[in-house]
Amino acid sequence: MAKRRCTLEKKPKPTAKVVKRIAPLISALDVPSIRFLTDLLERCGLVNFYRQDARRNRLQDLYCRLQHSLLLFFMAVHFLSTITRAVHYLPVFIECFFEDVVMFNFYAQICIYRRRHRQISALTAIMEKSFSRANEGIVRADARVIRTVFYLFVMAVGGVAVATLLVALIPLTQAETDIRRQLYNMKYPERLLPSEVKIPFVDESELPNYVFIFVFFAYIVLVSLILAAITINMIPFVTIHLRRQYSMLCNFVEKLGAPHTDLLGNEIRYTDIETNAYRVCGNSIGVNARATRQRREAERRLYHRNYVKQIIRFHQKLLAFQNEVREIAFN
Repeated sequence: MAKRRCTLEKKPKPTAKVVKRIAPLISALDVPSIRFLTDLLERCGLVNFYRQDARRNRLQDLYCRLQHSLLLFFMAVHFLSTITRAVHYLPVFIECFFEDVVMFNFYAQICIYRRRHRQISALTAIMEKSFSRANEGIVRADARVIRTVFYLFVMAVGGVAVATLLVALIPLTQAETDIRRQLYNMKYPERLLPSEVKIPFVDESELPNYVFIFVFFAYIVLVSLILAAITINMIPFVTIHLRRQYSMLCNFVEKLGAPHTDLLGNEIRYTDIETNAYRVCGNSIGVNARATRQRREAERRLYHRNYVKQIIRFHQKLLAFQNEVREIAFN
């Protein structure tokens, strides 16, 4: 009797699973996109775009409420410190007032994203599926610009965040310590936090409170770093993507009235300029080879009329996209 061979299926190694999970993130970091920014918003609990099943959407809602509660609590105690403590000391008041304005602007932007989450999801899908990639040279050039802009902003915001945390470790002069002791009524005024806060009925300088508040501040700084990086990069990303589309549109407009050829010099007819789809016009034989010059000119005019229609459709699609972006930003 023939022996049966039993083969066991090999389970994927844990390393392979990790690589499979982080591969999309590495790809997104290579060339960040609007999808990458919106995914960050969801993972940080700032916006729920409702892209998952009902159960996960409910969990995401709870996560978002928790994150927004922490952010609002931080903004409240920071503003309370500004109007009750920092107002008595001008240098600290200017710093705290500037921080309040920046935090309010960033949080207001997030509130706009939460309110317009369906439109943002629709625009993200349009940019991924409908935006033209006909000219790979323009696509690669804009990808380099997007990558440079993203990392420059992240480095700038990250530098500010690290500096904010390090400032709390710099010892105060005796004069500044005396001022803080007099104005803030703290037991240990030499213990600094990354930013000024006032929690009612709590001495922020006492050791258990100080450690807890410092860790909470570090977490808020991390979330604020991501929030700032997203809100700062969102408009430049959309602008660069639109510029790419208009650059391609201009290239097609420049070809109006001129013979269209491929890289090998063959005459072509574009069937869809947005996807760079075309057909090659081969040499005709038989009846078509004896076609009159007037008929060939008529066919060329008919093709160019269709080519102009494709350009107009492309332009109208870009105008509709711009109107949607304008509605999200200003309405």
